[in-house]
Amino acid sequence: AFLCFDLEKKGKISSRDLRKVMESLELKPTEDEIEQMINVLDEDSDFLIGPEEFFKLIYSLQARQNLLETEQDMRDAFRMVDTESQGYITAKDLSQFYASLGERISMEQAQDMIRMVDTDLDGRIDFQDFKAV
Repeated sequence: AFLCFDLEKKGKISSRDLRKVMESLELKPTEDEIEQMINVLDEDSDFLIGPEEFFKLIYSLQARQNLLETEQDMRDAFRMVDTESQGYITAKDLSQFYASLGERISMEQAQDMIRMVDTDLDGRIDFQDFKAV
């Protein structure tokens, strides 16, 4: 993969080449972001990225993408229960969600479930509580 982006065949890629890498990953970083990436990755201070630095970049981008996908999946799951888009889940929301799955739970059971994860003790589950589960 590195050789595909080493357009000048010097064993290093420049900021221009790095932009092409980002664009091939459907990312649109600003010039400042490209400069920051090079500053962080450029271990030998030549303002170019070698193969080892490149693979560190690809690994970090992949890890970041996985985190973003996980975060998006969690937001999607949260929205499935927070059907009124209130930004939180109530016992009523939980009860309705379980009913939509064909399983009935009592309000008391729903309130118990909320108490188990409600870190700020406001009687409902916000997204931060939801993520922590």
